[in-house]
Amino acid sequence: MAILRLLADGTLDPGFDVDGVAVNGGAGLEYAQELVIDSVGRIVVAGATETTPGGSTDLIVWRYNDDGSLDSSFDFDGMVTHNNAAGGDSYDLGDAVTIDADGKILVTGYSYGIGSGNGELAVWRFNADGTLDDTFNSDGIAVHADAAGSAGKFDMGRSVVVDGSGRIVVTGSSHNASNADMAVWRFNPDGSLDTNFDSDGVVIHRNAAGGASEDLGREVALDAAGKVLVVGNSINSSGNYDMTIWRFNP
Repeated sequence: MAILRLLADGTLDPGFDVDGVAVNGGAGLEYAQELVIDSVGRIVVAGATETTPGGSTDLIVWRYNDDGSLDSSFDFDGMVTHNNAAGGDSYDLGDAVTIDADGKILVTGYSYGIGSGNGELAVWRFNADGTLDDTFNSDGIAVHADAAGSAGKFDMGRSVVVDGSGRIVVTGSSHNASNADMAVWRFNPDGSLDTNFDSDGVVIHRNAAGGASEDLGREVALDAAGKVLVVGNSINSSGNYDMTIWRFNP
């Protein structure tokens, strides 16, 4: 995993880990998927780390100080890992990260459930010290499967934001019987699905570009009126990807 920090002129910043680059490596591959900077300038990175070379992965979150050193106040060594969120003891990965108004770290991605290839949406919430927040769904983790109605398929979060009421909005995808649908989940601050959002806390949309195939939400944002905006892609009737924007009422 590598972080590069550039000065405004595009050169590497020697004030960041001496040469402008901070790296971290374990026994196998490590993946950095997204980063965010907190209110005091610390760099929070989410991704995955292989438990053994070529093996399954655990969620990993790193926190770096502004100078590029790992922050030892975050789980003692600057990094925290978690596996088996959905009970499958296999692949866990953080694909997006944000920080809420209380300084808590929210990560979304996926975790394999019981059974090969059964990925479930996962949301982890960590306290500022790196411990899981047990006020969030009692153990710091919320998972959800089969949003598009096909059991044993794949659900994953790609982007996460927190609204002004502390509700957590995630976009990504959920597989139906044959392909992927765009999905939006909204969770209450306590980790439960918000039933005020489309009656069950989940919105699914398919076939936006007319191809009756894959739809995927890649990033989510909230406008000043609280409407949910998702950008991603949808396959058209020619089998190509079209850029797609969805907007939902709150």
